[in-house]
Amino acid sequence: MDETSDNQDPRWIQLRASRMQLAVTLFGASLAMAILWLMDIPPWLPSVWRWVLIVAVGLQIAWALWRHGRRDQWSTDAFYFIELDPDIEKMQIEKTTVSAVKLGIRLKKGGINQLDPLQGEVLTGAFVMPWFATVPYRLPGDGVLKKIWPRTLPLWRDSMNAEDFRAVRVRLRWT
Repeated sequence: MDETSDNQDPRWIQLRASRMQLAVTLFGASLAMAILWLMDIPPWLPSVWRWVLIVAVGLQIAWALWRHGRRDQWSTDAFYFIELDPDIEKMQIEKTTVSAVKLGIRLKKGGINQLDPLQGEVLTGAFVMPWFATVPYRLPGDGVLKKIWPRTLPLWRDSMNAEDFRAVRVRLRWT
């Protein structure tokens, strides 16, 4: 597969930075800083720890702002769903044939060679709302920790075009 055919593949859904995600992150971090500022410190805890926690939350806000506009090696630039099993097994349920499709995902990550997209398995437990969806997935070679807490791809309404977001939500609801 050469680079020109892969870049023109219509299955790829391009992702961009989400302003909704940034707003939710900043609101939550700001609320945490306000709570840390206003809460009473237990007498056995030195008051310097309040400032340590406030500085830590402030650094997290700065990190979120820095990563928001920058696409790095951890950012997913594009993805699409695939069927993992070419030979779909048929199941008989109440005299109707239902196909058991195992859903997979291909990902293009920033900073990784675009000719070699990552491929993983989509897990059950996707969260789908009109403005937000998450896709839990596992990559080959993921360790024990990723089996307990799998990787997730957060999809916000403003991170892709409306038709692609609708198609993703329909696919996740019916898989």
